[in-house]
Amino acid sequence: MSPHSVELPKASIAKKTLSLLLAGLATVIPIVGTAFLLIWIYQALLTVGRTLIFGIFKMLDWFRGINYVEGSNGRLVPLNSEEGEGWMMNLYSLPQGIWFFVPIILLACVGIAVTNRPGQAVVNWVDGALMRVPFMGFLYSTIKQGVDAFRDMGGARKFKGVAWVEYPSPGCRLLGFVTGTFQDAKKGKEVTSVFIPTSPNPMTGFVVVVDEDRLEESQLSVEEATKLLLSAGLVAPDRLVQDAATSGS
Repeated sequence: MSPHSVELPKASIAKKTLSLLLAGLATVIPIVGTAFLLIWIYQALLTVGRTLIFGIFKMLDWFRGINYVEGSNGRLVPLNSEEGEGWMMNLYSLPQGIWFFVPIILLACVGIAVTNRPGQAVVNWVDGALMRVPFMGFLYSTIKQGVDAFRDMGGARKFKGVAWVEYPSPGCRLLGFVTGTFQDAKKGKEVTSVFIPTSPNPMTGFVVVVDEDRLEESQLSVEEATKLLLSAGLVAPDRLVQDAATSGS
């Protein structure tokens, strides 16, 4: 060993390696998790779509007197006709690229159905039935609230801004989303309703009504405030971090 070389302590090497692994995990997990979820949803819709399509064609062939049995390759083959005579057999010859659009078409059909009054009535009935099932009701309502929150973001019901509410003592502030402004008839002045979410689960929280002159507007956008809440304050907007570093230097 050269007399001028410095041997790094094993503890620092292990710490640096662990830091690199954690940085890699922090980068990979959101990407892989999102891709896995989208692929899982797509495959589930594809399975449902294929089952429905094959079921419809099988029923049409049944009316024509063609019955099917499972062949040696796992596919259905006509029982009392030559292979290829039934309408359903044509589905096996379709290019795989055609099946790619099945989940998209299925989603579009569901969207059309639930935006009409009969479809919405069915959805409400399913919601009520699932809500009454122990544990499943809690899981279903949690997922539904999360999906509804992301779906409404940017729409007509989106948050109107981000504000600070002084609570529970002077000098302490809670981060909240402004949801509306209305007139307090008793006080004779405008008040603002603010949703105070919990962290790191912003799907729950409470609503406070604050006098407009007691509300402090925040420079954070809705997206920046949401990231701050989801990370429990660990992920601050880059521009604020840069401003803090500039003012401290």
